[in-house]
Formats: sequence, C-alpha cells, structure tokens
Amino acid sequence: MNYERINDTTLKIYISYIDIEERGFNPDEIWFSREKSEQLFWEMMDEVEEINPFDFEGPLWIQVHAVEKGIEVVVTKPEVSQDGKPTDYPAPLAKLMGESENLFDQDEFLEDMEHLASNGTVVYEFNDFEHLIPLAKRLQDELVATKLFHYGNHYYLSLDFDEDAYVEEYKTNLESIIAEYGTLSSKTIHVLEEYGTVVMDKAVFKQLTRYF
Repeated sequence: MNYERINDTTLKIYISYIDIEERGFNPDEIWFSREKSEQLFWEMMDEVEEINPFDFEGPLWIQVHAVEKGIEVVVTKPEVSQDGKPTDYPAPLAKLMGESENLFDQDEFLEDMEHLASNGTVVYEFNDFEHLIPLAKRLQDELVATKLFHYGNHYYLSLDFDEDAYVEEYKTNLESIIAEYGTLSSKTIHVLEEYGTVVMDKAVFKQLTRYF
C-alpha cells in the first residue's frame, strides 16, 4: 500500500489487488460486503495514522477510483461550521454528497466499489486441464470472450461478458454448464494477468476443440 498526503485535509491511498489478497481479503468480496469493505478501509487508515497522523475524526469525503492493478481511495476532511455542517465541498468529491449528516456514507463507499467491480468478467477454476476439453466441446460455438490462464497448480478460465451484449438468462445458462466442470474462483482477472501464465488469449473453446 502507498499513500500520498495531498494537503492537510486530503489523503490519497493506493492499494493493489495483490496487497488486498495478502491482507487476507478476497478482492471480489470487498466489493459486495459492507463489513469487509469497511474493515479494509479502516485498516488502511490505521496504517497511515501510524506513520503520518491524519485527523479522520468527524465527517469525511471518500471517493474510490479504479486504477491499473488496484484501487485508489481519496479521503478529504471538509471544514465544519459550528452547526456541524461542512463549509467546503471539494469539487471532485461533491457528487458523493448525500442527505446524511455523517459524510462518511458507508452506502456511497460500497456503491462506488460495486460499480468498479461490475466489469462483467467471471473466472472459473479447474483442477485439471482435462476437465476443460469436454466443456469446450459443449461450448465451442459460444461467442463470449474467453482467456485461459495457468496459475499455481490450477487452470483459470475467464469469461468477459459485455453487459450490453448478453442478457442475464444467457449468462446464467452458460455458467451453469461451466459449473459442471469447474468452480467459481475468488481469483480476480487482475491477479491472473499479473501473476498467471496465459495459455490461450482468446477463443478458448474453439482452440481446445481444434487441438484436442
């Protein structure tokens, strides 16, 4: 994890997906679990506090950005008037304003991370390469974008669903077939692209059918 003190009231934190996993968090789980996302956030803030004290008592503006291979979190502490309301609204963060007096809006933080996670990519894990061959014969005509990775002692199949092109029923049917041969993986596409070995970079089902 890296951080940058922009000024007295603004802090920028970067954490990679690998770092998130090494801290014991599932990168996919933190997008959808309020408890996990808050736990990770405060763990990062505590780590910063140990090195460079930052006053995060009271209301905070928080914005989450997707960056290459990780997440960037910008934390801003606005000035507060005597009635407890903020007197300044940082322009890049203004869209996060809500009706809640607690400007660390947990729902907003979670919604931002859910938005970043909804990239349409699903990853399945296979214990044996041989399990992929009969699957490919059943799905060789499917047009979904696929990649095959080797990581550790397992094979990982990624499916990139363009949200505009695939209806939910199609995705559900396709995934139900794949689940007969593999299991839904907690590994993210970011981890596989950085640390895994690409076995097939496209048209996995067609290539497997052709060569095996």
